Amino acid sequence: MFEENTGLGGQIFAYIVGIVLGAAICIATPLLLAFGLGFAEEARWVMATIDELSIVLRLAACAALGVIGFFLLLIAGVFLYVIGSRIVRGFVALTNIVAEATARFAEFVEQLCVSVFRAAVFALTYPIRFVFDVLADGYARLNAKVMQSIDNEKRLRALYERDFKADFISYRAFKKYWKALQNGEEPPYPGSEEREREETRQRQENKRQEQQKQKRRKGSHRDPYQSALRELGLSEPFTKAEFKARYRMRMKEVHPDITGDTQAAVRVNDAKAVIMKKKGWTA
Repeated sequence: MFEENTGLGGQIFAYIVGIVLGAAICIATPLLLAFGLGFAEEARWVMATIDELSIVLRLAACAALGVIGFFLLLIAGVFLYVIGSRIVRGFVALTNIVAEATARFAEFVEQLCVSVFRAAVFALTYPIRFVFDVLADGYARLNAKVMQSIDNEKRLRALYERDFKADFISYRAFKKYWKALQNGEEPPYPGSEEREREETRQRQENKRQEQQKQKRRKGSHRDPYQSALRELGLSEPFTKAEFKARYRMRMKEVHPDITGDTQAAVRVNDAKAVIMKKKGWTA
């Protein structure tokens, strides 16, 4: 019957009794020991000092006294238990009833001591376990962020290699452009400014060429010689050497192998013929 009562319910009861009574006994033990050894004044001074402390410091001081008292009681308990066990074993032969009761009592005391010890170990190691749990949670969150960042980096690089590598000079430039888009900015797309400048330059060049064509058409109706001079970029007076140098330079500019336009080369040759005829020069 006694063994059944010391099951789960008995252990719970032992935990409760051990924590409540053990804490009070452990705190009082150092003070009682001081009184017993003749240090009454010192003990009173310690109690008065504790009373003047704040609640947090008072709890810390009581906890320190409790730890000291616990180890003192533990040593005394182990010592008494060893001595008591030997004495009990000496009286076992007297009667089976006394022996059995003593054994059960010793078992109960042992369970109580173990329960008190486990409670003390749990209380003392709780801060360490709490700090460990906090660090473990922080590491898990940090690791998740790092893995997410690595995954995002891989996806962004794959997107760059697949769709945007031809437009950006490097992955770093593409990443900078992408971050600006994520921040709500509207950065210019690479090459847009160059294309716009090229289109503007092309329009201006086309306009200039059209103006030159119109001038040449107007001039051709007036004076073939003046049109020839404008075609070669000459003005009076000029020498034959200057004429030949300008003709070669102009021919390099409009050569069909370069421009793909044979009409321009024909106009240059016609201008050469008109000027040489006008000047009376021979090849």
